[in-house]
Amino acid sequence: MALNVDDLHAALPYLAQYGRHAQGSPQTVSAGPHAGALILCVAGPDGATTELRRPSA
Repeated sequence: MALNVDDLHAALPYLAQYGRHAQGSPQTVSAGPHAGALILCVAGPDGATTELRRPSA
């Protein structure tokens, strides 16, 4: 599952309150339909991974 967010960095402390933690660091998509987007995967306490995406401008 992927969620679009306006501020990827601001979302992390909020998600941490619910047991979700970043896996790695934010990456910029370099090609394809989402080129320029900033993405980061977060894992929950149940092991489920969610992709956070700040779309390109």
